[in-house]
Amino acid sequence: MKKEIGNPVLLFVLCAATSIMNPKFLSPVNLVNTAKLIGLYGMFSLSLGLVIIAGGINHSLNFTVMGSVVPFGVLADQIFKNCSAEKIPMLAI
Repeated sequence: MKKEIGNPVLLFVLCAATSIMNPKFLSPVNLVNTAKLIGLYGMFSLSLGLVIIAGGINHSLNFTVMGSVVPFGVLADQIFKNCSAEKIPMLAI
């Protein structure tokens, strides 16, 4: 019974601590964005799990992709932060 209670309690404590450190954490805009991302990551993890269970992929490939995509996303966010949506496709060319 302790294992079933531990994860929700830990999630609640982390959300409370984060909302105390950053009041925008519980804003409606952030909650909607978080809900969208949870669904996206859920679909990725389910499909990746099925491929791994089927034996069609090596774990090292997953970590290679993850290790290259996450830094690229952070870098792209920093580069295109002040860029308008019309200029971004031109920068890719």
